[in-house]
Amino acid sequence: MHKISLVVPTYNRCRSLRKTMPTYLKQKNLEEIVVVNDASTDCTESYILELGRRVHHPKIRYVKHNVRKGTPAARNTGLNVSSCKYVLFGEDDVAFSNDYSLVLQKTMEKSNVEIVGGKMLSIKKGETFEECVNRYRRSKRTRINLINKQLFLGNFSLDTIDTVPFLHACALFKREVFDSLRYDENYRYNYYREETDLFLSAKMKGFKILYTKDAVCFHLPHAMNGLEGAHFLNGNSIVVKLLTTIRCFLLAYSNALPVRVLFYVISLDYDLMKIVNNNYFLDKYFDFLSREFNCTHNKAFYKLTFALNLIREKMRPMFRFGD
Repeated sequence: MHKISLVVPTYNRCRSLRKTMPTYLKQKNLEEIVVVNDASTDCTESYILELGRRVHHPKIRYVKHNVRKGTPAARNTGLNVSSCKYVLFGEDDVAFSNDYSLVLQKTMEKSNVEIVGGKMLSIKKGETFEECVNRYRRSKRTRINLINKQLFLGNFSLDTIDTVPFLHACALFKREVFDSLRYDENYRYNYYREETDLFLSAKMKGFKILYTKDAVCFHLPHAMNGLEGAHFLNGNSIVVKLLTTIRCFLLAYSNALPVRVLFYVISLDYDLMKIVNNNYFLDKYFDFLSREFNCTHNKAFYKLTFALNLIREKMRPMFRFGD
């Protein structure tokens, strides 16, 4: 069985890396873990270098950008230095079950596909992996479609196996996919949609993409992540700079939890850039998406639908207590 290169981009999330890296080191079929530090200013570098001195297998390879380039560029850097026939992407805030990479690889070889991704569940603070899985199994929420055809979003918590047009970021690829593809580095600020972009580009080139319930990974809760990562923006516009400055000031000078939660939930600058990137995404792929999903409305309708849904989803936590 061929070995795998695991590529992990990260920016200012040392705290969550301490949670996720141990789960990556437990994967049985990795040749290397390529950690790409996108010019972090926290303790990320010292943590990874110390980890590399203590852990000899799989090999930890460390690459650092001198200036922040963004998540798509960090993934491309990792691709360029990785060496294996298979490439799996991790995230600094996503933990893997012990057999995640192995199940993906076996599924890929059995199904004869070029890309495969597993189930991603949002884990609560204090939950074990098993408790998180059981909570989703007990959930009474109605889950009808794997892919939302109006918002072009995927529900990757389902107990199903299906071919799909796109996945979440933590998928396994055959190296040949990247002979002619790379992540689009034009997605700005929070880099939303750049993952879906790559999958759609791959599908348009004829590569097969499979989602399987049999491999499970876990997205850490926001409280565990902190307010770092791609949520801190390098915006050039006056609006983004103003919103970011106000939020950072309040977060820096207020220890009150409601203030911190409020500005994380609202995150106006972050949501604004989601809309910007979604518009770029739709301008680029709408013709393909129209054919793939038999869209009955024009592009402007789907842009507006996305923006209104984002507002609705962001307002909901302000009026809901508990889970």
